[in-house]
Amino acid sequence: MASAAALPKTIRAAFFHDKGDLRIEQVDHPPLLPGHVAIENKFCGLCGSDLHFYHEQMFADTLRAPHPITASLPIAMGHEFSGIVAAVGEGCPTRVKVGDKVAVMPTIFDGNCSACISGATNVCRQTGFYGINTKTGGMGDGSVIPEELVFKLPDSIDCDVGALIEPLAVAWHGIGLIRDKLTENSTALIIGGGPIGAATLLGLRAKGVKRIALSEPMPTRRDFALQLGAIASFDPLSDDVPTEVSKALQAPEGIDMVFDCAGVGPTMNTAISCLRPKGNLINLFVSIGPTTYFSAPMSMKELTMSTSMAYTSNDFLEVIEAIETGKMDPRPLITKRIRLEDVVKEGLETLTQKNNQNCKILIDLSL
Repeated sequence: MASAAALPKTIRAAFFHDKGDLRIEQVDHPPLLPGHVAIENKFCGLCGSDLHFYHEQMFADTLRAPHPITASLPIAMGHEFSGIVAAVGEGCPTRVKVGDKVAVMPTIFDGNCSACISGATNVCRQTGFYGINTKTGGMGDGSVIPEELVFKLPDSIDCDVGALIEPLAVAWHGIGLIRDKLTENSTALIIGGGPIGAATLLGLRAKGVKRIALSEPMPTRRDFALQLGAIASFDPLSDDVPTEVSKALQAPEGIDMVFDCAGVGPTMNTAISCLRPKGNLINLFVSIGPTTYFSAPMSMKELTMSTSMAYTSNDFLEVIEAIETGKMDPRPLITKRIRLEDVVKEGLETLTQKNNQNCKILIDLSL
């Protein structure tokens, strides 16, 4: 067990101060608390939530309404991250030790509400995330995280892949909502070919589903999905997606399941049109505004719609196992690596460009 004295006195970290105001600052290393571990952060992924956070202040604490568990602005950024255990606080079990590679599940939960008691910590009444609602996160040289949220990586998984565990777990959790309906003959459509759509594709294939199609307006994302194992991809701006998906997946009565990773009115209606009677619609998006869809066709087919929120510890463990056993290889998702100092120009601004061709941009904290 390394002592807190062995930790650096200061670290670089990205702090969100207000809409469009992200600063790289030199700050004191967070104190090592009992039951927590200090992590030397290695990689941190940029997420769509970070984009909404930076440009629109979605999910962000405000000075008027701080998060009930954590803190007010400014807050530390970065919730998709991995690193090396640098120190272990008092009272920690022996699940991890100094020198271990780890991935972080950044969920905040109170542990006392009915959801937490039932094991559904992802829908805690006071849910939050390290790197969205806290003073410590992954977008910096170091972090201090509760030991129960740290997951040891096997020797075969490097820290860059470890930073992908979080978005993969988002998709894995959504797929798990209908795990009893998955077979190798299942037919599935993914709407939206961004990082979560790509993670859903990898997760479905790891679960044995082979008949998968993608609907996505960007040509590069459609091509990327084919490389990852989709058997067809379509442009919703020019293709009759319900008709084409039915043909491609050989499902004349409609397909079994749709994973909506986009979350706007047209995609919901497309999903409803594609599904067979008694089919399943899984929403993997968090909409920043109202979503309108036609409910009558949904009722006429008796469709089941499930909403999915983040993940639990079981999802993290299962994703790590899927990668370790070769059922899933997420390395192609990493398309760019940047320095922390370039997070705005080369990261957040790049991801908002219309011609952006990146899937997952990682901040390499060693640079």
